[in-house]
Amino acid sequence: MLLPELMESVRMVWVLSRGYRSDEAMAPLLARAAWALADKLERFLDPHTLFEAWDTPCSYASHKYIERGTPLAHMLLPELMESVRMVWVLSRGYRSDEAMAPLLARAAWALADKLERFLDPHTLFDKPNEEVLALSRDGAEIMEKWHALYRETRHEIEVCGKGARWEFDQPLLFTRTDYIGTVARDLEKVVQVLIDFERVFGLELKSIISDPTQIDDVRKRVKNLVYPIRTIDFSVFVYDNKENWDVIMNDFWTEVRYLEDEAKNYINQSFGNLRSSEEALDVLLKFLDMRLRASIHEQLSTKFDLVMRQFIKEINAIEDQFTVS
Repeated sequence: MLLPELMESVRMVWVLSRGYRSDEAMAPLLARAAWALADKLERFLDPHTLFEAWDTPCSYASHKYIERGTPLAHMLLPELMESVRMVWVLSRGYRSDEAMAPLLARAAWALADKLERFLDPHTLFDKPNEEVLALSRDGAEIMEKWHALYRETRHEIEVCGKGARWEFDQPLLFTRTDYIGTVARDLEKVVQVLIDFERVFGLELKSIISDPTQIDDVRKRVKNLVYPIRTIDFSVFVYDNKENWDVIMNDFWTEVRYLEDEAKNYINQSFGNLRSSEEALDVLLKFLDMRLRASIHEQLSTKFDLVMRQFIKEINAIEDQFTVS
């Protein structure tokens, strides 16, 4: 039985049953429910099994009452926090910082441990880029949701006035999970760069450039963007290693800017020496319809004039042929 249904049943018993319409009768009933809930929650929060049904950060719930496409972790976390709130309100044994903080810490540890394994940079980029994007994005959202649910639950307890205010050591509970969420966002940005560059340095650009082998060389460099991340020799999810991770990311963005300049140079070369206005316009429209890096999209949007000039040149050439004839 779900917790809201349980409390509704208790309320109905209190209202309708004379035998339970007293503190002496109802208090033991609530105490038994609180004990059972606390016992269940303590076993549920075993760090070794807490999220074992959660195969990946973007595993989806299959239960018929859950909307399709809802990540499983997004379903588990609200239920977990609601259970913690009910235990805090109902159970005397857990209505103290000393008892509840370790319980929340165990949940945070299990969550962090699971995500660290999902987002291990040594193996993460073995997967297709779109899958890596989903994993890293969902990982970041899950960590953000974990902290947000804590704040919401704390506020609910304060508003309803049932139970003492939560004054847990938040750095202890959230420093690790928040930082994992930050790194997950970094990984999301990294793989989005790979996807963007693969779109730019694809068949469309090769079809209008004079030396297509140049594109192949650049694509290799794009793949090598993540080599320093794949071969990293420290744990990226440990906050004490933040300075080292920042160096890796700064180097990454430096190389990205260099590749952006390369892309713009190839675009300038290609559209500066067009072979066919029709082919160039087709490629240009395809590019502008893609999600590209802002600087490259801006560069491409300036090339319509060149395509039009090439078109006019082709028209003039045809007119000259007819004139000569």
